[in-house]
Amino acid sequence: TNAQAVQILHSLEQIDANLEQRAWVASLHDAVCPMAWRLPMRNVNWLYDFRIPRLKLEHQQKIVQSVNKAGFYCRPGFSPLSLMDEYKGSYGDVTGIRESVSEVLEREVIALDCSPVTMNEKAVEKAWGVIRREYAGYSAS
Repeated sequence: TNAQAVQILHSLEQIDANLEQRAWVASLHDAVCPMAWRLPMRNVNWLYDFRIPRLKLEHQQKIVQSVNKAGFYCRPGFSPLSLMDEYKGSYGDVTGIRESVSEVLEREVIALDCSPVTMNEKAVEKAWGVIRREYAGYSAS
């Protein structure tokens, strides 16, 4: 629509500043994300992805729900293409259970918001505080 076109054009006028601010928010996440959970650096700062090895699906869901309930956008990893009928069959033994690497990563990866509108130093610290508390409960059980 015309309204959407105006919004997109306005956003494109500010793209350099927006990308710089999102990179800054990603650096805030980097500062508090445990090194063992970090994923390889990528130049995509609309979400901050991290991986908790050996995380079970129910614990991933609990972390995501708790962070969202605290008022911060959080989502699980993306569903793998390998679960689509056209791609089924490329399996390897990753955790003692025969499943694809992408299926393992789907439940181990969590993504946080990188929007400079909603995330600043205080918000990032609070979101990661929720994650640390939930993970402590998971790892203790």
